Amino acid sequence: MNETFHYKSLFIDFHNPEFLPDAFTRFDPHETVALIRLARPQMVMYWANDHYGNCFYDTELGHKHERLAADYFGDLTEESHANGMAVFAYYVVGWHNYAVITHPDWEQVDQNGQPFKPFPAFSWRWACLNSPHRDQCIEEMKEIVGKYDVEGIWIDILL
Repeated sequence: MNETFHYKSLFIDFHNPEFLPDAFTRFDPHETVALIRLARPQMVMYWANDHYGNCFYDTELGHKHERLAADYFGDLTEESHANGMAVFAYYVVGWHNYAVITHPDWEQVDQNGQPFKPFPAFSWRWACLNSPHRDQCIEEMKEIVGKYDVEGIWIDILL
């Protein structure tokens, strides 16, 4: 991609838990990007992972969504670049159910040792950045930029 200041951007907000049986059954990157092109963005941001802790790319380090056969992130990135759009990877750090479920000692706790829940209405669990979760996230982000030609990473939920 050429170096351009991106005036018009599109953020695809995407949480996809594994309990949805039909998830990704009709995924078509060409059709998806054709629809996105209708908005004429210069840059689009796709989710590399989500608050459930699922990765949407072919990862050797993280937990790839169990219903995802394709390389969702990679296919969309390639198709977007072919259509002249820059791509950012959305990467969530703090809300990470999979990390906390598989490593309970990585959960962020409050001053009373209870799970940190500043937003009780949300069911996502907070992973502590003072745990090995931080190193895991850094390695996964290195994996993303090593595998995909992205213009950047948006790091979210750092609390």
